[in-house]
Amino acid sequence: MLERDFKDWERSETTRSLNNRKDPKLPAYAKAPYLQRIHITRLDQQQGFRRTYSLTLNSPLSGSRLYSVVYNVEALRPFNDLGSLSAVAQYLSAMWGSAHSGSHKGEFARLSYLFDRQGELVRDGDASCAPLYPALVRLDEKTPDEVERVIAMIDATNCGGNKSVHFRLQADGDTIVETTFFNTILAVNPRDVLKRVRYGQP
Repeated sequence: MLERDFKDWERSETTRSLNNRKDPKLPAYAKAPYLQRIHITRLDQQQGFRRTYSLTLNSPLSGSRLYSVVYNVEALRPFNDLGSLSAVAQYLSAMWGSAHSGSHKGEFARLSYLFDRQGELVRDGDASCAPLYPALVRLDEKTPDEVERVIAMIDATNCGGNKSVHFRLQADGDTIVETTFFNTILAVNPRDVLKRVRYGQP
């Protein structure tokens, strides 16, 4: 599909070790790289924008399934912009209501929404889902027992994923010059990570 629909886009790739734990006892095959992320970029000089998709996959141990998409658009000229933060925030509020979390400091802003496994907006604020996200940081460097505990935390909730939009703004604090949209499915990757941190263990 990428070759057909994005044939004029520049492609690059990022790899990661199957078992990324810093364990000197792991055999060499367990540290073999797999395709973790595909980046495709198109520079539109005429319109003055750079667009990039980053597609993140789990490992071949779980079928290399897509679980996260990041879409970035950057205005390349001073007179170009991507609209206003106030208009985008109003649009998102009309669609999803108040953001579960967000920030706006100077030239940077962020709005984040949490969704359940049915794709519906989480209605308890971020009480059920927010505690999961710190536990996911550097998950593939943790022990199997630690990863199992994170999976149990996920299973105990109905949290399905998040959609988050990050903005870079002009000095006025409202005109958007760069936006990055994150769309992540929560439950897919941790189970793959459990297979990876066990991979190559005696």
